[in-house]
Amino acid sequence: MTYPTETSYALGGNALHAGLVEEIFRLKGRTENKALPLLIAGAAQARELAEAIHPAAEALMAACWPGALTLVFHAAPGLPAHLADARGTVALRHSPHAAVAELLALGGVPLIGTSANRGGGPPACTAAQVLETFGDAVKLAVDGGKAGGGPPSTLLDTTALPFRILRQGAVEAEPLRRLLKRDFPQAAPE
Repeated sequence: MTYPTETSYALGGNALHAGLVEEIFRLKGRTENKALPLLIAGAAQARELAEAIHPAAEALMAACWPGALTLVFHAAPGLPAHLADARGTVALRHSPHAAVAELLALGGVPLIGTSANRGGGPPACTAAQVLETFGDAVKLAVDGGKAGGGPPSTLLDTTALPFRILRQGAVEAEPLRRLLKRDFPQAAPE
């Protein structure tokens, strides 16, 4: 399935379906050494999927979600193995896009939310671009018009102090630092 987010179109669907995860890795030509990011309904769902969320990460969720900030956490015990990477972490984001919210409400499960592109290629900003790239391999396309474009979400690892920016994206590093420095200086990314 493909659907719009605030930055680009995503390839995804029910994250609990292990076969779908394998199919997306194949379609994107992506190695399986890092997990696919998950789109979730908010902080409450993050607490179900992640283990021991640091208070500084809680502050970031309150301040930046929904938004283009993906947070990496230690995966909760019992989380299906296909959702975590080799380090046992999971990447979670609460997208503000209405189509994502509706899909999450309908399905009641997290969504795989990786950009709809082949490895290294530019992310698709329309459903038509996704279908042009992936053809019949995409079984369902939610056409929400043109996605916002711009940089992808910022990827922030919260599993060690200080937090570490793994990918600079739509959320700038300096506001994250300022947000954390007052109450959680040990967590502020360098």
